[in-house]
Amino acid sequence: MTPDRLMRLVVWLAVAMPCTDAGVVEAHKPVTSKYTYYEHIQPLFRFYCGGCHRPDGIAPMSLLSYETTYPWAESIKEHLLAPSLHPYHDDESYGVFRHDHRLTPRELDRIVDWADGGTPQGVAPADTLRIDTPVRWILGPPDRTLTLPEVVLGSEETEKTQTFVF
Repeated sequence: MTPDRLMRLVVWLAVAMPCTDAGVVEAHKPVTSKYTYYEHIQPLFRFYCGGCHRPDGIAPMSLLSYETTYPWAESIKEHLLAPSLHPYHDDESYGVFRHDHRLTPRELDRIVDWADGGTPQGVAPADTLRIDTPVRWILGPPDRTLTLPEVVLGSEETEKTQTFVF
């Protein structure tokens, strides 16, 4: 390489390097939250989310153990802070509904602080292996439940799905 080309390369790197944002790469977030999963977060997830976010539940992941929850902490935080928190599709401009099952601002702050603060686990209670979160009907048991026949598709058939929004 000629001295002229070497000098151009050095100048180009000197100009280009400050323009790139390499950032600091962290293997783990430092633990800064005073809230721990087992003492502060799991009770909230059991009460508010455990009906669906449970093993074999209808939601995509269980939030009832630390091992299945902490990988989702950032996603949970983003979802809770988004204006479209499921499963509520009511219009808040009409006022407060009876049996409203939402996180309080203090509970929301606790979950966000835990997610931002390194998702500390805390000390697991002795009974964490056996989590019984029975299905609760907030408005009482339903008048009728329906069971559908099992659907079996042949190897050449495809499943047609529909989404119903109430």
